[in-house]
Amino acid sequence: RWQSGIGGAWSAWTKLGDAVLYTRPVAVANPNGALSLFAVTEQNKMIHTWQSDLGGAWAAWTDMGGNLESMPTALLAADNAMVIFATGSGGTIVHRWQNGEGGAWSGWTDMGSGMTGRPAVIVGASGGLCLFARGTDGKLKHRWQVNTGGPWSGWVDLGGTLAGDGTIGDDVTLA
Repeated sequence: RWQSGIGGAWSAWTKLGDAVLYTRPVAVANPNGALSLFAVTEQNKMIHTWQSDLGGAWAAWTDMGGNLESMPTALLAADNAMVIFATGSGGTIVHRWQNGEGGAWSGWTDMGSGMTGRPAVIVGASGGLCLFARGTDGKLKHRWQVNTGGPWSGWVDLGGTLAGDGTIGDDVTLA
């Protein structure tokens, strides 16, 4: 569904293909206002659909591969390229990114193991990404880039005894 304009009427529901999703989709707005959706299928593969322009038709779902155990996290980086993260099999955080705005997608990159649940990511003040995930030890972990597209730090244990029992739940959420 969509609105015809600010405060406008809502459209009827529209089906976006026949994909069977294991996770709810995650939306990212492109610089031109068009949307991209990412989700994980019952086969633990990432799929992706998008509009080429604001209000435009949706592309067919595209298989992005992977062997994923969590809902994806997606955002538009400081250079207007999309970035996605998820927890892969065996508790490994995996990552794909576009090579520049609207560019080709990288392959899956291993960001480190020993994690559980859905990771969270934000764009830091310098334009680099800040990644957070729950370790299998229940502690909050953090990695970051110093600047846009720069190298990643190693994982830093932020520790704590969150929720009073040393765990923080499965997913990390940032506001």
